Amino acid sequence: MARLTNAKAVNGEYPEFELDFPSFRMSFGDLPGATDAGVVSVEEGVLEFSWVPANSERKAQWKDQVMMLAFIPEKARQFILQQA
Repeated sequence: MARLTNAKAVNGEYPEFELDFPSFRMSFGDLPGATDAGVVSVEEGVLEFSWVPANSERKAQWKDQVMMLAFIPEKARQFILQQA
């Protein structure tokens, strides 16, 4: 699924790939997306994610979970927090 989801997020040809970060998606579905999503660095090595849940729309519920991804392009490192 990631291949189909991100086909338009990868530009260039091997080995000179570039990722179009605003177009990248970890997953997709029919739940409404979070509004006012953001992330700030509160101190070195610590990120604070925030968003407004869309629990009053369609199928979203308070018990829904979120997956967060942080990527450091300069170091080619990724951090994923699942079931948050």
